[in-house]
Amino acid sequence: MPQLKRGFTTMVDLDEFKHIRWTLLRNVKKRWEYDGIAYLFRQAGLPLYGKPLGSMKENHPYLSIMVPRRRNENYGVNLYVPCERLEEAQRLAADEDRLRCAAERERAAGSQDHEHFYREALAQRAMRQQRRKEARRDFIARLLPHARS
Repeated sequence: MPQLKRGFTTMVDLDEFKHIRWTLLRNVKKRWEYDGIAYLFRQAGLPLYGKPLGSMKENHPYLSIMVPRRRNENYGVNLYVPCERLEEAQRLAADEDRLRCAAERERAAGSQDHEHFYREALAQRAMRQQRRKEARRDFIARLLPHARS
Protein backbone atom coordinates (compact mmCIF):
# COMPACT_ATOMS: atom_id res chain seq x y z
CA MET A 1 0.00 0.00 0.00
CA PRO A 2 1.22 3.50 -0.64
CA GLN A 3 3.12 4.96 2.28
CA LEU A 4 2.12 8.38 3.54
CA LYS A 5 3.42 9.98 6.74
CA ARG A 6 4.09 6.80 8.72
CA GLY A 7 0.79 5.30 7.63
CA PHE A 8 -0.71 3.40 4.74
CA THR A 9 -3.85 3.84 2.72
CA THR A 10 -6.03 1.82 0.39
CA MET A 11 -6.50 4.87 -1.84
CA VAL A 12 -4.73 4.81 -5.17
CA ASP A 13 -4.75 8.58 -5.77
CA LEU A 14 -2.70 10.27 -3.04
CA ASP A 15 -3.66 13.74 -4.34
CA GLU A 16 -7.26 12.94 -3.48
CA PHE A 17 -6.08 11.54 -0.12
CA LYS A 18 -4.80 14.95 0.94
CA HIS A 19 -8.23 16.55 0.56
CA ILE A 20 -10.17 14.06 2.70
CA ARG A 21 -10.98 14.69 6.36
CA TRP A 22 -10.25 11.46 8.24
CA THR A 23 -11.75 10.30 11.52
CA LEU A 24 -10.72 7.45 13.83
CA LEU A 25 -12.71 4.26 13.35
CA ARG A 26 -10.93 2.03 15.89
CA ASN A 27 -7.67 0.51 17.02
CA VAL A 28 -7.03 -3.00 15.69
CA LYS A 29 -4.55 -5.35 17.35
CA LYS A 30 -5.30 -8.66 15.62
CA ARG A 31 -4.22 -9.47 12.07
CA TRP A 32 -7.43 -11.35 11.19
CA GLU A 33 -9.49 -8.36 12.33
CA TYR A 34 -7.55 -6.01 10.06
CA ASP A 35 -7.76 -8.45 7.12
CA GLY A 36 -11.54 -8.73 7.56
CA ILE A 37 -12.02 -4.96 7.74
CA ALA A 38 -9.78 -4.42 4.70
CA TYR A 39 -11.72 -7.00 2.68
CA LEU A 40 -15.15 -5.62 3.58
CA PHE A 41 -14.10 -2.02 2.97
CA ARG A 42 -12.55 -2.91 -0.39
CA GLN A 43 -15.80 -4.61 -1.43
CA ALA A 44 -17.80 -1.54 -0.34
CA GLY A 45 -15.38 0.91 -2.00
CA LEU A 46 -14.66 2.56 1.35
CA PRO A 47 -11.18 4.14 1.68
CA LEU A 48 -9.09 3.21 4.69
CA TYR A 49 -6.06 4.86 6.28
CA GLY A 50 -3.99 3.16 8.98
CA LYS A 51 -1.24 4.31 11.32
CA PRO A 52 0.80 1.63 13.09
CA LEU A 53 1.54 2.33 16.75
CA GLY A 54 4.28 -0.26 17.25
CA SER A 55 6.96 2.18 18.43
CA MET A 56 9.05 1.38 21.51
CA LYS A 57 9.31 5.03 22.63
CA GLU A 58 7.12 8.07 22.50
CA ASN A 59 7.44 11.71 23.45
CA HIS A 60 5.75 12.46 26.73
CA PRO A 61 3.14 15.14 25.93
CA TYR A 62 3.83 17.27 29.01
CA LEU A 63 7.45 16.73 29.92
CA SER A 64 8.82 16.51 26.34
CA ILE A 65 11.10 13.62 27.23
CA MET A 66 11.42 10.18 25.71
CA VAL A 67 9.44 7.68 27.74
CA PRO A 68 10.07 4.02 26.94
CA ARG A 69 7.04 1.90 26.30
CA ARG A 70 6.74 -1.63 27.64
CA ARG A 71 8.69 -4.00 25.46
CA ASN A 72 6.50 -6.85 24.21
CA GLU A 73 3.23 -4.99 24.01
CA ASN A 74 1.19 -4.80 20.82
CA TYR A 75 -0.11 -1.27 20.34
CA GLY A 76 -1.91 -2.16 17.12
CA VAL A 77 -2.96 0.04 14.22
CA ASN A 78 -5.31 3.01 14.33
CA LEU A 79 -7.74 2.82 11.41
CA TYR A 80 -9.20 6.00 9.95
CA VAL A 81 -12.07 6.47 7.48
CA PRO A 82 -13.51 9.56 5.76
CA CYS A 83 -15.71 11.57 8.16
CA GLU A 84 -18.77 11.44 5.93
CA ARG A 85 -18.68 7.61 5.73
CA LEU A 86 -18.05 6.86 9.41
CA GLU A 87 -21.48 5.34 10.10
CA GLU A 88 -21.18 2.99 7.13
CA ALA A 89 -17.71 1.93 8.31
CA GLN A 90 -18.92 1.29 11.87
CA ARG A 91 -21.79 -0.82 10.54
CA LEU A 92 -19.44 -2.89 8.36
CA ALA A 93 -16.88 -3.44 11.15
CA ALA A 94 -19.38 -4.20 13.93
CA ASP A 95 -20.01 -7.94 13.42
CA GLU A 96 -17.06 -10.08 14.57
CA ASP A 97 -18.27 -13.26 12.84
CA ARG A 98 -18.59 -11.41 9.55
CA LEU A 99 -15.04 -10.07 10.00
CA ARG A 100 -13.69 -13.60 10.58
CA CYS A 101 -15.36 -14.87 7.38
CA ALA A 102 -14.07 -11.88 5.45
CA ALA A 103 -10.54 -12.48 6.81
CA GLU A 104 -10.64 -16.04 5.49
CA ARG A 105 -11.76 -14.77 2.07
CA GLU A 106 -8.98 -12.17 2.19
CA ARG A 107 -6.38 -14.88 2.76
CA ALA A 108 -7.76 -16.91 -0.15
CA ALA A 109 -8.20 -14.16 -2.77
CA GLY A 110 -6.35 -11.17 -1.35
CA SER A 111 -3.12 -11.53 -3.33
CA GLN A 112 -4.88 -10.90 -6.67
CA ASP A 113 -6.53 -7.78 -5.27
CA HIS A 114 -3.19 -6.57 -3.91
CA GLU A 115 -1.49 -7.04 -7.29
CA HIS A 116 -4.27 -5.11 -9.03
CA PHE A 117 -4.03 -2.35 -6.40
CA TYR A 118 -0.25 -2.03 -6.76
CA ARG A 119 -0.50 -1.83 -10.56
CA GLU A 120 -3.08 0.96 -10.26
CA ALA A 121 -1.05 2.76 -7.59
CA LEU A 122 2.11 2.66 -9.70
CA ALA A 123 0.22 3.96 -12.73
CA GLN A 124 -1.21 6.83 -10.65
CA ARG A 125 2.26 7.57 -9.31
CA ALA A 126 3.70 7.78 -12.83
CA MET A 127 0.89 10.13 -13.90
CA ARG A 128 1.42 12.30 -10.80
CA GLN A 129 5.16 12.52 -11.49
CA GLN A 130 4.47 13.47 -15.11
CA ARG A 131 2.07 16.24 -14.01
CA ARG A 132 4.69 17.60 -11.59
CA LYS A 133 7.34 17.53 -14.28
CA GLU A 134 5.09 19.46 -16.67
CA ALA A 135 4.17 21.95 -13.94
CA ARG A 136 7.88 22.59 -13.22
CA ARG A 137 8.60 23.00 -16.92
CA ASP A 138 5.70 25.50 -17.27
CA PHE A 139 6.85 27.39 -14.16
CA ILE A 140 10.37 27.76 -15.49
CA ALA A 141 9.06 28.78 -18.91
CA ARG A 142 7.00 31.53 -17.26
CA LEU A 143 10.01 32.75 -15.28
CA LEU A 144 12.39 32.66 -18.19
CA PRO A 145 10.33 33.19 -21.34
CA HIS A 146 13.37 33.41 -23.63
CA ALA A 147 14.83 30.06 -22.40
CA ARG A 148 13.06 27.11 -24.01
CA SER A 149 13.89 23.55 -23.14
